[in-house]
Formats: sequence, C-alpha cells, structure tokens
Amino acid sequence: MSIVICAIKNNSEFVIAADKRAINNGDIRDNHNKILELRPGIFYGMTGLAQIGQQFFDLMLKPRAHLNSKDILSFVDSEFKPMSKQLTMTLAGRDEEGDFFLWQKNHEGIINYPQVRDDLLVLSIASNENTHIWENYFLMQCQFVQLEEAVILTIRYAAENDKDRTISQEYDLFRMSRAAGGDVL
Repeated sequence: MSIVICAIKNNSEFVIAADKRAINNGDIRDNHNKILELRPGIFYGMTGLAQIGQQFFDLMLKPRAHLNSKDILSFVDSEFKPMSKQLTMTLAGRDEEGDFFLWQKNHEGIINYPQVRDDLLVLSIASNENTHIWENYFLMQCQFVQLEEAVILTIRYAAENDKDRTISQEYDLFRMSRAAGGDVL
C-alpha cells in the first residue's frame, strides 16, 4: 500500500505528497519517489505497483510533456485502462492559465476530477486501503493546522496505523502557492 495526497485550497495553495516506501520481493526500501515532475508545475503521483506506474510515466507521459495540461489529461484518461493490478495515478499542478488542477484515476477506472474554485478545499487521497480514514483524519487536521502540515500529519498517521506496514514515515512533498496577483510562487 502507498499513499499520495494532493490538496488545493481556494485555488491559492497546492500541496502534493507521497510516502516513499517500496517493497520488492520482501525487500523494504523507504527511498522510492512516487511523485514525479512531468514538467515545471505538473506532477504525476502513483500508488500501487511502482514498476507499472513508472513505465507509464517514462513511456507514455514524458514524451507528451510538451502538450497543454488539458491534452495531457485527455491522453492519460484514454490510455490508462482499468486493470486487475492495484494502481492509482494522480496528475495535478498548474494549468496554462495559472489555475491549479487535480485529476485521479484508479485501477478500476474510477475518476476523481474535482472543480478547483477560489472558495473550496479540493482533496484527493490515493491509497489501496483505508482512504476514507485518511481523508477524515486530514480534514480534521485542516481545522487546526496549515495545509502542508495537515498533509504531513496524515502521511505519518497513515504510516503509524497501516497494519501491513506498507506506508513509510518518509515522504516527498511539493508545494506551490499563488500570490494575490495570481502569480505562482
């Protein structure tokens, strides 16, 4: 199991993070990058079988990094088909107009593509199990701490409460914010 969290608050704060655990034939390592930057400001996150997710990124996405964000999303939606293997892909970042976006599709073909607005917290948590528990914990944390800290606390909570020990305390995190004038920092 893995966890990838992407949260966008009021179309002004953007955070995407993932734990770093990878298990291959019983060998546990906490140094696997589950978030890859397709190009500046656009991120690809994956949970599940890392080899398949990495191959999709290398062979299918990287050659299309020059496309606009809507064309990238359309391509991924058409090419990432439901499969028996557990894999969830997240694409998120900043579009050409400077607005943030979030798109996710799991191995069953279920898509999460919420509308990002100036008055809304948008959230996507990809995990093979317990997603609703992690979501509830994150939303509770958002009442008390800043967005980035809520993401970090949720990854740590998931790692501590993951019975299979497939989520690591170690994580990668990327953040962006918009200045009052709309510039992305």
